[in-house]
Amino acid sequence: MAIESIEDGIFTEKTDIWSFGITVWEVFNGGKTPYGGFSPTCVKTMISDGYRLEAPSNSACNDDIYQKTMLKCWERDPNERPTFAQVVTDIDTLLSNSVGYLNLTK
Repeated sequence: MAIESIEDGIFTEKTDIWSFGITVWEVFNGGKTPYGGFSPTCVKTMISDGYRLEAPSNSACNDDIYQKTMLKCWERDPNERPTFAQVVTDIDTLLSNSVGYLNLTK
């Protein structure tokens, strides 16, 4: 959940972008639970303190996917997060630059 949702109960397209970044992380981690093993209170503190999920170890998730999609979606300032149109453009560019099949198996 986005910082502003946790701290202030605000829900906007920008909080949806945050959630989309989490969903992308889950896909590249084979459905793992984000922040697994941490209590909701601990996760709130971690996110507020600037912690972000680490890049998936799956070889299909290259640094561009992590840096240009996930981390952008998790910017602290909602105004710094991309729009969905920007995310689609970024993903389209990443896919057009990739070669072949992405193996998402563990």
